[in-house]
Amino acid sequence: VLAQEPAPGTPMPPGSGVRLRVAARGEVRVGALSPLPAPKPEARTVTLALNLPPEVEGRQVRLVLVDDRGEHLVYEGEGREGLRVSGTYEAVGEAHFRLYLDGELFQEWAP
Repeated sequence: VLAQEPAPGTPMPPGSGVRLRVAARGEVRVGALSPLPAPKPEARTVTLALNLPPEVEGRQVRLVLVDDRGEHLVYEGEGREGLRVSGTYEAVGEAHFRLYLDGELFQEWAP
């Protein structure tokens, strides 16, 4: 202790404070730092060029693109063999297409 106010031995009422001046090392401690957040995936363009296979004939077809934002409908309708489904789509993060026939997953692939 370098200094004390009021001085040692001074009578004080109960509950009153004392100001102390203390010597300390020139050292500052910092608590654990949080790790930096992971970078957000960027949007990118994926391309699809698909001729529907023979198995789709007469069945209900649903084609979706799945990415970090969720599921996006690409095509839905009655299946016709050889029907061409194509286009470019925006995807964020990992992306893949899912082809459903009559509500059941038939095929899944990454662009």
